[in-house]
Amino acid sequence: MDNHILQEAARTYNTPCYIFDLDVFISRIRRMEQILGKQVNIYYAMKANPFLTAAAAQAAGGLEVCSPGEYAICRRARVPAQKIVLSGVNKEESHIRSVMAEQGAGTYTAESLNQLRLLEACAGAAGRTGVRVLLRLTSGNQFGMSEADVTECIRDREKFPHVTMVGLQYFTGTQKKVMKKIAGEVEYIEDFARRLEKE
Repeated sequence: MDNHILQEAARTYNTPCYIFDLDVFISRIRRMEQILGKQVNIYYAMKANPFLTAAAAQAAGGLEVCSPGEYAICRRARVPAQKIVLSGVNKEESHIRSVMAEQGAGTYTAESLNQLRLLEACAGAAGRTGVRVLLRLTSGNQFGMSEADVTECIRDREKFPHVTMVGLQYFTGTQKKVMKKIAGEVEYIEDFARRLEKE
C-alpha cells in the first residue's frame, strides 16, 4: 500500500478512517500456514476485526464467531456454514436454535456442562444429529470447564446423542510473545489429551 492510495482514501473518506491491506492480511495467513504445516487449520477470530470477514473466510480455514451480530455479518458475507465455529460464553437458546434451524454453523463450543446440555437440547429439537462440539477447557480463569467437567462430559457422552464431541478448545489469552510460556501451555493440553485417551 503506497502513499498515493492513502492520500486518495483520505480525500475520498476524510480522516480518521480505517484502511486495510487485504493482500498483506492474506499473505500473513499464508505465511502462518507455511510455518505451522498442513495439519493445522487457521481460524480467524471475528472479534479482532469484523471488517476482514470476507477476506478471512476465503483465506483461513474458518472463523470463530462469538455473538449474534458477528454471525449476522458472516451470513451477509455468505460465509459457508462449515467454516463457522459458534463460540462464546453467553450463547442464548434462541440464537442457537435459529442457527441450527438453518444449519448455519459447522462447529459449536461448549463452555460449560450447562452449555453442552443446551446444545444437545437444541440439536434434538431441530432433529439434528452429529452436531460438532468442542469442549472448552479452562486455562485457570472463569471461562471454560475444569478437567473434571471435561472428563465427565466425555465419559457420559451417551447422554448427548445429538452432538459429537470432536475436540477441545483451550484459549489462554492473546499478545503472548514468550515462547517458553506458549510451549508449556501446548505441553499441558497435549498431556491432558493423553490422559483423557487413557481414561
